[in-house]
Amino acid sequence: MNNWKKILNELSYRVSSGIPDLTNEQHLIKLWDILKEHNWNIDARVELLKRIDEQGKERLCPICESMCKRGETSAKTGCTPASGQASQVDKEKETGQDEPKEAGSSRKNIDAIDGETKKKALNKEEKAPGNESSVINEIGVGIGMSHIDENPNITPEELEEKLFKEMMDTKIGKSNKEKATRNACRAAAISAIREHSRTQQTIEKNDMSSENTKVSHVFGAKSSLENTVKHLEEAGVKEVNGIPFEKYKEIILGGGAGKNPTDTMVVMLDDSVDPPKCIINHTSNKTSSDDIQGNSGPDKNADYIMNQADKDVEAGNITKEEHKKIIEEMTALRENFINAQNQIEELISQQFGRMKADIEDPKKRKELIEKTKKLSGSKPPKGPAAKWELLAKRYGDIKGKEFDYKTGTYTPPLSEEEETKIITDYYNEMEALATSDDDVSEPSKAVQQIMALEGMYPPPTDELNDLYREQHTLISQTREKVDNIKEGYGTRIAAQNVFERLHLDIVQGHNPGGIPAENFETNMGINKSGRRYDKDGNAWHHTGAGNYKKINPETGEPEGDSQKGKALGLTEGNKAVVVNQDTIAKALGVKPPAEGILDRISVGEVKSGKGKSGVATIYGIDVNNKKIIIGYQTIRPKQGIGSKHQDTIQFHPDFQKKLVEESEKL
Repeated sequence: MNNWKKILNELSYRVSSGIPDLTNEQHLIKLWDILKEHNWNIDARVELLKRIDEQGKERLCPICESMCKRGETSAKTGCTPASGQASQVDKEKETGQDEPKEAGSSRKNIDAIDGETKKKALNKEEKAPGNESSVINEIGVGIGMSHIDENPNITPEELEEKLFKEMMDTKIGKSNKEKATRNACRAAAISAIREHSRTQQTIEKNDMSSENTKVSHVFGAKSSLENTVKHLEEAGVKEVNGIPFEKYKEIILGGGAGKNPTDTMVVMLDDSVDPPKCIINHTSNKTSSDDIQGNSGPDKNADYIMNQADKDVEAGNITKEEHKKIIEEMTALRENFINAQNQIEELISQQFGRMKADIEDPKKRKELIEKTKKLSGSKPPKGPAAKWELLAKRYGDIKGKEFDYKTGTYTPPLSEEEETKIITDYYNEMEALATSDDDVSEPSKAVQQIMALEGMYPPPTDELNDLYREQHTLISQTREKVDNIKEGYGTRIAAQNVFERLHLDIVQGHNPGGIPAENFETNMGINKSGRRYDKDGNAWHHTGAGNYKKINPETGEPEGDSQKGKALGLTEGNKAVVVNQDTIAKALGVKPPAEGILDRISVGEVKSGKGKSGVATIYGIDVNNKKIIIGYQTIRPKQGIGSKHQDTIQFHPDFQKKLVEESEKL
């Protein structure tokens, strides 16, 4: 440490104020670089920064060259900065000079735009987009960034614990229960590390001042997006990401809607220049690599093909006659889907007679009520009686009563008459909804589907499943018919639709929702690919039944004998799984921008399972012309028996592994 004075002088020279502040992350980064230049090994650098963090309010004293608290005597030299030998920091305060502006991703800066909205969302005072875990994850990423700002050496485990304690002190954390909340905090901690690193890279890449750039994290709630526009207007911003602010407002306000796939933003604002420089990184947050990447349905997919046909006829890629026939096929697809759905709903409505007879019989009515209370078999955060609660909230008077999710009872308890009213009113509304030609106020889909669940009055299983399978066949047959109108057109546009929904098109240089591709990223938190790591950081490949093979770091291929993962103590690792231009391109084996990449993507026909679901496989061709599986498109009645078909897309575990491998290099 005999070169400490030289290091201190160098640090003073490199910080704009001339006064090192070892609670400022940017100053610590500069200190790290200087120590490296002075040939300090990494262990010594880490130890020093750890000590600095532990000192808390202690400051580097320019007089005695040691760490000492203001107003206390240094054990090393007897220097007391608060006495006659005041430090430069104290002298500055005495002369009334301003302290350096707070920059970076401090908690104050992180919450500067929408801190109140996030607080309300966490305490369930404001409706937030997504489920409880996704809200915790998205907001937790920003909070996690502020903790990293305070302590750059914080471990993922320590960060997870900090987030967990804070979230369990909120209504949404308690409602989500400990297990689900901890998982969301784990995802948020891992994602925050990536987001913080990405932010630092962006600031450096765009030549923004590390001393003046304030970093804010913005949630996807409507008021958060509106506050972002207001915040930047008041700051005098003229451009965002090199695009005129007046135009970029639409991108910000569209957060998550339409073609904009993101739900959070990191706003970097450098006000050391005039006008202030603003860069925004947009992120689509997922808790894991296995999460659903997008939702759609047959209607939307048919719309997509018709809209593309409109563009292609205008561009001269298809003839007017081809366009006409394609629109006719898509219209027929819609009508056939509606017809099949009507038959499904008719099957369900045929069960009303059974329910009515049970309600009119006092003994069977009591059995029906008790059966409803045990109906859902719901897992936490609620419980087996969650469906009964839905009915009681809509049809009963439960104000001021406390509900037990295990037993379905209220305190004070509901009378037999009150419970009878709930089940009777439910039946009456469902019958009116199914048979009336008048406008009826519709209850939620979850309420509507209770009657059709197993244990209640489900329609005939085989007949119902046949109607769902008929819809799967319609999708594949319509694609073939469109292929016959214009060779390969149906197959190509189906692939293009999925290609865009997975955001693979950023490899082509596409800007999703107007966001520059370099400012878009999907941050998927926890690695669920099956790729695992031992305590030395070696990667292992899952071969099935809890067995793993070690991955050769040179070839990237698993080799050697399979071993039990449990015995090896393997973990999922601490790196977020990222989808961006680089990771997608490398996973596909191409170099961006790759204009011809769409020719390498295809979607198989929809194959029906034993039940109500159908699956189409999404394929790709890698750089070695080898067919790989990218993901799955699952088509199912997502909201339960009797509901309309929806489809979701996810990455296949093998492609997740490719993304994990590339994310490790970021």
